[in-house]
Amino acid sequence: MGKFKDNVGREWAITIAVTDMKRVRALARVDLVECVTGDLWRRIVNDPVLLADVTFALVKPQADAAKVSDEDFGRSMWGGPLADALEALQDALTDFFPSHQHPTLMARYLEAAEEVLARIGEARKVMGLESRPPVSGDGPGGPPESSASTPAPSPSANST
Repeated sequence: MGKFKDNVGREWAITIAVTDMKRVRALARVDLVECVTGDLWRRIVNDPVLLADVTFALVKPQADAAKVSDEDFGRSMWGGPLADALEALQDALTDFFPSHQHPTLMARYLEAAEEVLARIGEARKVMGLESRPPVSGDGPGGPPESSASTPAPSPSANST
């Protein structure tokens, strides 16, 4: 089971049983089995709307009890709670599938993570961040001044 909080502070618990899988098929129109057999996990990781739809379908009984509509839920899902919901969904999927399917599921998780990291690397290239190696002393104020902007000591300063 995975838990997360939305941006309104409501806590949601995700557990998955067969009835929940059926609800996701009906409401979100995706089959969570494809997290093992296809590319659904990658799609969920890359599409925050799909993530919110799947998550809402899984927490719908809790949402109904709390009188939270799909629209209200969606309004409260952005930023950190989306990442937390993704982690909670990953935990719940791992709990749901039998252990013999865990290696395939873990491979899907890793494939999606590698794709995200590759996109981050591309973004760093576009922003010009990958070409600058880390410099000792880089901190919140940025890198230290370059030697070009620091005057060299005068030769008379070293003579005795």
